[in-house]
Amino acid sequence: MRIKWIGLSVWLLWATTNAHGQTGSLEYVANMGVRLELRGHSFLLDALHDFYKEAYRFTSAETVEGWFTNDNFSVALISHAHGDHYDERLSMEFLRNFQEGHLCGPSQLYDSLYLKGQVLSLKRRVHLISKASQPTTVWQQEGVRITGIRIPHVNRRHRRIQNIAWLVDGGSQRVLHLGDCSADKTAFKNVARMLGSGPSPYIVAPYWLGLSTEGREAMAQLLPPDQGSRKWVFSHLPPQGYLQYVNSLQENFPDATFFTVPGQKIVFQ
Repeated sequence: MRIKWIGLSVWLLWATTNAHGQTGSLEYVANMGVRLELRGHSFLLDALHDFYKEAYRFTSAETVEGWFTNDNFSVALISHAHGDHYDERLSMEFLRNFQEGHLCGPSQLYDSLYLKGQVLSLKRRVHLISKASQPTTVWQQEGVRITGIRIPHVNRRHRRIQNIAWLVDGGSQRVLHLGDCSADKTAFKNVARMLGSGPSPYIVAPYWLGLSTEGREAMAQLLPPDQGSRKWVFSHLPPQGYLQYVNSLQENFPDATFFTVPGQKIVFQ
């Protein structure tokens, strides 16, 4: 049962980095949702979603209430408009609650936000990406820049769904969130160009990407295997039955982090 070591490895990573000074963190919320702390800013990535289906974890009402009561977020990023990644009501509450907060996502969010007249008065803080293969910078402040690029959604029946890979770049620390991506090699080349030659980022990826040869080949364009697997963060694991996937993934990614329990955290140094 190698899974027993996952919580311990995450704790050891936290303890080791915290001992040398904390400069940021990546915390699991639900499904592919994470909270990112970087350079004094707080960000949410795919974390504003409610119950969708039993197969997916969702952000608890208590967590959302705590955010809206006690925290101050700069940006909420949305990869695509599926109910296990995005909720219209929570997105609007985010904008209303955080007067300087920004909401960024694919242009398909226009249908659920603008056409219903939801954000006409808040549109200066809503940034939607429409270009297919060109990186678009949507927010930049105090040493942090956020850039997004389209990457195809997994499963051919969902190919009309616009999926965005988000890069939050804080200079020495960077996080890339891939959303529900497929193993499209051309798209991964575009993402690799967006990454450029900066420090290797932590990459939040859906678990299925690492289960196939095609997926691993695409992943190697972002982090070559000879760099190890420490910066891969697998998510979207189902609440039930995730052990089989974790055990399979550990064969090729022995040092990766597997987000399975809300509150797991990687602390940067």
